[in-house]
Amino acid sequence: MEAVRALQRTKDRHTVSVLLSSLADPSARVRRAVVKALACLQDLRSIAYLAPLLSDPDRFVRRETIHTLGELQDP
Repeated sequence: MEAVRALQRTKDRHTVSVLLSSLADPSARVRRAVVKALACLQDLRSIAYLAPLLSDPDRFVRRETIHTLGELQDP
């Protein structure tokens, strides 16, 4: 989880790629943290990768995904 927060703070171009690969992590806490980090980075490439999480088994991941998608699509 701390690694996700550290990546979020770097705002490096490759950060999004690393975070996107973590969306499949078996831990719901990690997936939720990644979704939050992607919201902060505001990279529209994330949208296509976040959409499948709308069906995540964890309701908190689904809720955070909905919130993040709304933020990413807001001008």
